Amino acid sequence: MNLDKALSIGSAIVTVAMVTVIVSHPTSASIIRAVGDAFSGSLRAAMGK
Repeated sequence: MNLDKALSIGSAIVTVAMVTVIVSHPTSASIIRAVGDAFSGSLRAAMGK
């Protein structure tokens, strides 16, 4: 196995672990919703709606 392939697999495992930790935190849903609302609000403002 090449070093490049090993690093790719390792980084994929770390990414999955980070996503699991972030999503499992109780306040994550409200934070994600707030970020989404802010983003959609900025898009609406840019389009003039």
